[in-house]
Amino acid sequence: MTINLKKIYQRRKMMNERQVKWAILFTPFEQEDTEYVKEGCGAMWDDKSPVKVFDTYEDAQKECAKWNTGEIVRWIGEQYE
Repeated sequence: MTINLKKIYQRRKMMNERQVKWAILFTPFEQEDTEYVKEGCGAMWDDKSPVKVFDTYEDAQKECAKWNTGEIVRWIGEQYE
């Protein structure tokens, strides 16, 4: 039985790309550390606010354009790459 490694590699790559999520990190004016853009209105965020996660890089780019210090990062569960 012959295994086509190229097809296997392409399939794995496609599956990984589908699972990648994106988030935005930015530096608030009053802080030196970075913080994630969160769901809802920025003035109402707290430690328990969920991080705003995007399914596509293009959607993340649109949100990132709203932030002066925004940076797009890969989101994997509760961490980024």
